[in-house]
Amino acid sequence: MKKYKEKNLLNEYKILDLGAGNGTDLLSAKNIFNDSAKIYALEYYEPYQKNLMQQEIEVFSLNLERDRLPFDDASIDIVIINQVLEHTKDIFWILSEIIRVLRLNGIVIIGVPNLASLHNRIGLLFGMQPTSIETLSGHVRGFTLPGLKRVCEENEYLDFQYRFGCNFYLFPVKVARKLECLLPAFAFGMIVCFTRTEKLGSYLEVLEENFYETLYYKGENQ
Repeated sequence: MKKYKEKNLLNEYKILDLGAGNGTDLLSAKNIFNDSAKIYALEYYEPYQKNLMQQEIEVFSLNLERDRLPFDDASIDIVIINQVLEHTKDIFWILSEIIRVLRLNGIVIIGVPNLASLHNRIGLLFGMQPTSIETLSGHVRGFTLPGLKRVCEENEYLDFQYRFGCNFYLFPVKVARKLECLLPAFAFGMIVCFTRTEKLGSYLEVLEENFYETLYYKGENQ
């Protein structure tokens, strides 16, 4: 985000966090821009909504998998969606809305559990369910970096930039921090950054051009 800031010194930044929780990620992003950015939160859980509003953050509540985001096309500089996609089924509609509201060359930062983490790989050797898609949980999707890149870069609306590893299961914090940098592909989670390309159109073309066994909801009036 620091590089993005340097390239857009004349812009009024708008940052949107989808599934903002208590606003930690959103406020950290704003801090990078020296509090000059306009920040928005999408949050469904009422206690989190109250916390966000107490911090003077504009909050929206809607169904991320069905509703249009309340923003104009190409109006947002940065979209954050951290620890959310693994809980959702209609990833196609969500990505189409992110791509719609992002300005050209804007960035989206995605945080998800890493299905290919070291502890998941070891667990599978012994026939154990990967924790990132644990059956008795709210997770309904699992992600590896190649899988996430494939769905995000489909039809060339987003372009992969970089990934970071985060946390190493069962290791002490100091050791985990070093392993995150040395072996990001084996980390518990991943933070992945994509930029919006200059291609015009709708990401939902992916549903029209490919056959999927599940007919995902495409949004109202689609």
